[in-house]
Amino acid sequence: MDNSFGISTFLAALPAAIAALASIVVAIVSMCQTRNIYKNDQKRRDNEKIVEEAKQKLKTFYYPYLLIAKENTSLYKVFSQEHLAEDENYRTLTSLLSGKVFSENDSALLEQIIENDCRLRDLINKHADVVDDDSIRNKLVESATHYAIIELAFKKKISGEVERFKPYVHPNDVYGLVQEKAKKLEKEIEDAIVQ
Repeated sequence: MDNSFGISTFLAALPAAIAALASIVVAIVSMCQTRNIYKNDQKRRDNEKIVEEAKQKLKTFYYPYLLIAKENTSLYKVFSQEHLAEDENYRTLTSLLSGKVFSENDSALLEQIIENDCRLRDLINKHADVVDDDSIRNKLVESATHYAIIELAFKKKISGEVERFKPYVHPNDVYGLVQEKAKKLEKEIEDAIVQ
C-alpha cells in the first residue's frame, strides 16, 4: 500500500485543520474576554449603585443631621457654660421642668437650640428610612422624643414631674454614632470608586 496518498492527503488537509483550530482558540479567547467585560461592567454598575446610594444617604440625612447637631453643640456650650460651672450634672430638660428662669441671653440661645431640635426631629421623621443600623435608629428615636419633650417644657406646656421625664434627657452618644456611620458611608464611596 502506498503511504504517499495518506501523507499527501494529511498535508493537504493540515492548513484547514490549523485554521479550524485557530478559529476555535479565537472563539474561546473572545468568549473569555466577553465574559470578563461583562463581569467588569456588572461590577462597575454595582459600584455605581453603592456610590449613589451612599451619597443619597449622606445628602438627605447624615450631613444635614451632623451640621444642625454640630451647631446645637456649639450653641449649647455657650448656653451651658455658666450652668455647668454651678452643677457639673446640669441638664437643660430637668431645669426647664423645674421652672428655672433663664437670663435673656440664655433664653435666646435656648430658643435657637429648641428650633434646631425641631429641625432635627423633622429630619429624623422624614429620612430615618435611610438609617439601616438599629442602634442608631433607636438612638434617633430617643433623640426625637427628647426634642419633643424639651420643646413642650420650653413652651411651658409641661412642667414639674422631673423624675418622670428624667429618662428623656438628650442621649449624648447619638452624634458620635451618626458621625461614625457617615464616615463608613464615605469609606464605602471611596472603596467603590477605587475598584
